Amino acid sequence: MELKEKIPFSLTRMIRPQMLPDRRGRRLSSMASGGTAQADQTLHSECSWQNSAAGNGPNAARRHTGLLIVAIVLFCLLSSSIQLATAAENSKDLPLRAISIAPEYTGVAVAKGEDVSIDLIVKNGGRRDENIFVTVTSVPAGWQARIKTYRFEVTGIHVPSDDSKNLTFELEPDKSVAPGKYSFAVTAKTDDGKLTASCRFNVEVKEKSDNKKAKGLTINTSYPVLQGPTDARFEFSLEVQSEMSQDAIVNTRARQWLWK
Repeated sequence: MELKEKIPFSLTRMIRPQMLPDRRGRRLSSMASGGTAQADQTLHSECSWQNSAAGNGPNAARRHTGLLIVAIVLFCLLSSSIQLATAAENSKDLPLRAISIAPEYTGVAVAKGEDVSIDLIVKNGGRRDENIFVTVTSVPAGWQARIKTYRFEVTGIHVPSDDSKNLTFELEPDKSVAPGKYSFAVTAKTDDGKLTASCRFNVEVKEKSDNKKAKGLTINTSYPVLQGPTDARFEFSLEVQSEMSQDAIVNTRARQWLWK
């Protein structure tokens, strides 16, 4: 009680046990008995040390975060510069403008009455992007020819620099087409008409073989019949065999359930 009369009110609040650790509380109590001035000086120095220590942590974390961000930005800039330099070096070997068109196969043989479908490769070998128009310029009598994608008939295509695009060249003979050799021509031209490329494609039509199987799809399964309780789960595999002359996309679905 005598200590509270000598020490100011602010100091008595600071040296309560619940506000400061026991070690510093004991230290302040002992120094307060020696004089108010010495206790004030000690308390001021300890509080200053606490404020300094508390401020160094966040500042150091902020400095480390800033350095990390700067390092990431510099790495990204360096990578972009290397990629641009590599692309520029590669583009030096290309001419300013160059286009070409070619069939995947320059000649095929089919049976009489069969359709023909091959890929056309349109290439841009220059340093600038090109819009290229494609047309069928030579078609023998009795044939229908068109250039298309999966869904559309194509008259032009955009090809980026040093890139190529594939189109489908489809040929359909009518019943009057006899066995023999037939030649087709396709032309590619830039939209400004300054560059032109062309290619030829040959088809040999042969007589049908009597022992040739009809084209179509065959579906087989390892377990044509499965039995079990009504709440059982049945799993089986399907094998789809294609006998068609070209690739096809096949969709399957269950059409009917048969219960016995």
